[in-house]
Parts: sequence; structure tokens; C-alpha cells
Amino acid sequence: MGNLDTEAFLKALRSVYEAALEPELWPDVVNSIADMINAESTHLMVVDAKTGGDVLGFLERQDPAAHAEYLEHYFEHDIRVPRLAAARAGEILRDRDVWTEEERLSSPLYHDYQRVHRLYEITGAPLGVDGHLTWLGFSRNRPSPFEDDAEGIIKLMVPHFRQAVRIALEVGNARIRTDALGQLWSDSGRGVLILAPDGKVAFSNVEAQSMCQRRLIRLTADKLSFREGGLNKLLAINISALRDGRSPPATAAAGVAAA
Repeated sequence: MGNLDTEAFLKALRSVYEAALEPELWPDVVNSIADMINAESTHLMVVDAKTGGDVLGFLERQDPAAHAEYLEHYFEHDIRVPRLAAARAGEILRDRDVWTEEERLSSPLYHDYQRVHRLYEITGAPLGVDGHLTWLGFSRNRPSPFEDDAEGIIKLMVPHFRQAVRIALEVGNARIRTDALGQLWSDSGRGVLILAPDGKVAFSNVEAQSMCQRRLIRLTADKLSFREGGLNKLLAINISALRDGRSPPATAAAGVAAA
């Protein structure tokens, strides 16, 4: 791939994993890749195979409603979907590979959706994430096929998108579990703060936020601190133990809990 900008590629690669943890970064990440291959639109689809729910998906550089329009009106009847599901993970597919010219030209999906949104030369690959129908695809707003170098860049990116989506799904599930646990503990009427291993606040309820307003506790850069230095030391001991996979010292845990 003689046209590959190695520095830009490596930067985009790092950003893929950053977006796995910070979903708001996805648009910038995929747009930077689209610029590398002269694409206009990027479609990331992650649909739960059991519920049909859109877990993590978007159609970037398009009408904001276009992705929802596809899922609501076309996804269920899209004859390409089972063919994508049967394809090998990471296999580069072009739109013309997954349906015939006759099928395409007789399809409302093509005439009423793809042509309206100028989604031409769709090229990408299924990601192969268990329990989900996944697809990473790029398209142009004109009938101009992607060059071999562009397809090569997509192929190099696909395994990293697969891993990033897996991470994003795990992080999302963890957040759901954290919120559910926080709400359960909140039923006691106490202030509840749940901290991540890095010390950042993963959950806080109304009572905890009220304690912040009364300056009983302090949240700085999403991290908890107390007015008393001794309690801050106990908190640091607990977080360090949990981060290292060790059981927190009983006395320290009791001291923090009592606060």
C-alpha cells in the first residue's frame, strides 16, 4: 500500500481503542479513516442478535436520522443481512458482492434509501462479534469504486474495530450493572458513590450529590476526597488494593464505610 500514511494510520489505530472507552470519540475516529480512503460516509452496525436492539451503531456524515431510518424501515427486510451474517469475519465485501444487480435495482432499499442518501460503493466487512450482527462499512457519494489501497486500509482496521467493539460492549454492560447496583443501594436512603479502580466516580445518587453541596465530601475531576487527610489515606489504600486484585484491609474498609 504505497499511499498509506503510516503516521496517520497509527494515530487512527490508537483512537479506535480510545473510542471503545469514550463513545463520543467514534465520529472523529471513523471520519479520520474515511478521509484516508476518500470515503464520505461510515456505517458501524452492532445489533443484538436476540433482541434486535441497536447496541452501538451510527451512520456518520449523513442525515442524523438516516441510521434510525434504516433500522426502522429497511433492516428487517434487507436481503443482504443474512448474507453478511454468514460471511467470514473480516472478509472485505462490496455492495455488489452481497446482492445481484437485479436485486439491487428492484429494491426499495436501494432506490428510496441508498440513492436518496447517496450511499454508493459500500465496502466493508462483518466484525464477527459473538451474539451480534456487526458491520463496518464505508461508502462514497458517487459511483466510484474504492481502490485496492483503500480496501487494504479497511482490512487492516477491521480486527481492531472488532476488538474495540468487544471492549465497548463490556464497558457498556459494566456501566449497566453499576447503575443497577447503585440504584439498589440507594433504596437504603443513604448517599452512594461507586468508584472505578482508577478512583473515578462511576455512580453517585442524589444523597451523595447533596453531601457534595454541603461539602461533606468533594468530587474533583470525578474523583472523591474527604476533608480529613486520614480518610483520604484509607480511601487510597482501598482503591490500590482493588486495582491490584487484593482484598482491602478490613480496618481501612470499615473506616471509609463509616465516613
